[in-house]
Amino acid sequence: MRLPLEDRTAILAVIKSFVGPTTEVRLCGSRVHDAERGGDIDLLLIMPSASERSAALDQKHALLFRLKDAIGDQRIDLTVTTKSRIQGDPVLQSMHESSIEI
Repeated sequence: MRLPLEDRTAILAVIKSFVGPTTEVRLCGSRVHDAERGGDIDLLLIMPSASERSAALDQKHALLFRLKDAIGDQRIDLTVTTKSRIQGDPVLQSMHESSIEI
């Protein structure tokens, strides 16, 4: 995983303050692989319910702003979903299968 511990800690703190402690936070994409270089920070947030997903989507821009404030101005892609949505979407399934929990 190519994401420093201090960035992981800051990311978790910011996300949990926005959406609560039951959200699963996963790193996806090129940052998962130690041998690769560069790349943005791809995060997959798995919410416990559809209503919590909806609330998180309403706060997505504010959350991204706070994340960049906490870890510096880096490109961050944020996908917000639920377990049931993952089961019904091949793209989300692939993201989930290749991701690492932070």
